[in-house]
Amino acid sequence: MQQIFIVGNLTRDAEAKSTTRQGVKSEFVSFTVACNEQSGDSDSATFYDVTMPKTAVLDYLKKGQKVAVSGRFQFSLSKDDNGKEWPHLNVRAQSVELAGAAKQKAEDLPEA
Repeated sequence: MQQIFIVGNLTRDAEAKSTTRQGVKSEFVSFTVACNEQSGDSDSATFYDVTMPKTAVLDYLKKGQKVAVSGRFQFSLSKDDNGKEWPHLNVRAQSVELAGAAKQKAEDLPEA
């Protein structure tokens, strides 16, 4: 089994989704985690698309929230509209932990 452990920030609020296969409806949560990397003078980020069973934690998975995710991963290639193939890494989370408070915009902070 392939395992992965990532720590990063959500790029957008998590979304509740559902799918139906063979008449059975499954609900899940989908979000993207960005892991920042520094190499010498340059910065870059790797993005991971994560899915997990729908749970109450959905309300806390907001853009900017730092999370630690562990789970299985699957690599695939997807094609864009021009036929160019891009690598794609999907993570099926087995564990998601909130690793800190989400960054807040100045207008969201209480007045002093």
